[in-house]
Amino acid sequence: MQAKKLSFRDKIETLILSIFLIIFLGYLSYFVDLNKKSHRFLEMLFSLPSEFFQAAFENIREYENKKIFELENKIMTLESDIYEKNLEILALENKKNFSSNTISRFNNFQAYVSGFDQVNYLCCRKHRIYISTDNTTNIVEPRAISQGSFVVGRASSTIFNEAEVKLLSDPEEFISIKNSLGFFCIAQGTGMPQGISCNNESKTSEFKIGDTFFTTGFDGLYPEGLIIGRLDKVIDNEGPNFKQTLHIKLFFNPYNSMNKQLLIHE
Repeated sequence: MQAKKLSFRDKIETLILSIFLIIFLGYLSYFVDLNKKSHRFLEMLFSLPSEFFQAAFENIREYENKKIFELENKIMTLESDIYEKNLEILALENKKNFSSNTISRFNNFQAYVSGFDQVNYLCCRKHRIYISTDNTTNIVEPRAISQGSFVVGRASSTIFNEAEVKLLSDPEEFISIKNSLGFFCIAQGTGMPQGISCNNESKTSEFKIGDTFFTTGFDGLYPEGLIIGRLDKVIDNEGPNFKQTLHIKLFFNPYNSMNKQLLIHE
């Protein structure tokens, strides 16, 4: 079979078509590359304000977080100051019916609450807080612990500058108490939050709901005149003999005590 020869005209047309195709493909490639560059340029162009706003937002957020942190610290400081002032007011209110000259003067050391066993406090009738002392204060025998004029409990030995304190509401704790009318009794922790109770077997005893109870100083541990709590309710016990159970709500609340200052009494 004899090959067909292209005429000169056909060769010219083929050459022109090839050149046109090459130019078209080159233009198409350039157009695609231009679109990519344009797209990248637009990305860079729009990323500038985005980065600017993001940086500005981060600076504003950091500034706001700093202000919030400072405000929270101020609130905590004010709450602590209010708490201390309320304690002073509460102490004055409850001592007004109690002769001030019977309140013992004592030496004491400062400590602060470093821990609170909330789990056992709620579930297991084991009421404990932990206090931290400085290096010069070492508890080697039971000591009375108070928060200002309010009884907290009894501290045991110091271990690594920290001592365990049994709160008055612990069932193992006993304390001699009295009201301003001369009623005395020995109270025991009930195992309930902020609760102690004692018995009355005399119909002539003078007390009423709301009475404030103080330490007597007779137990040899707590100084006389420290504030304990208020009479919350009185239950008449059934039986042939007259007997009442007095339930007293303690003023000291361990939930409000963290990092608060306490006193270790001599």
